[in-house]
Amino acid sequence: MKAKFYLRKGSEKSTIQFEFRNGKNSRFRASTNFVINSDNDWESNKQKMKLPSSTVNAKLINSKLSEFDNLLNDLLYRENDKYIGNDSVREIFSKVFDVNGKPASKFKNECFNVASVEGKLSEDFITYYEWFLVFYSKNNSPYSKKYSLKEL
Repeated sequence: MKAKFYLRKGSEKSTIQFEFRNGKNSRFRASTNFVINSDNDWESNKQKMKLPSSTVNAKLINSKLSEFDNLLNDLLYRENDKYIGNDSVREIFSKVFDVNGKPASKFKNECFNVASVEGKLSEDFITYYEWFLVFYSKNNSPYSKKYSLKEL
């Protein structure tokens, strides 16, 4: 049985790939869809990002890789010497890397999906702005040097 993370090098950037082998005929490969700007940011021996790194969210990438590694080790410990199929590894991979039960190698990671976050950010901003207007219409800021009608 062998499990590893490795880089798939592209022309400008590289992606982190995962490969699980259990015997000759059982193999599962998938992309985490994490993009690395420079191959110098990746430690092949430790199978994680070097810190500090020029890649954005390197700590998040390392934490996701560690989380998956821990869950895979727990599965191996629970199953002991039994055969571990690709389906159980695929399920853990989908759970950690947010692919929602879809084939892991076909979909992008939702971790960095700006579209899924934009709606939430705009709602949060509007809620905060409404609170701001109500609060500061009643309570003047000490920096504005304005006085409310109550104080005069």
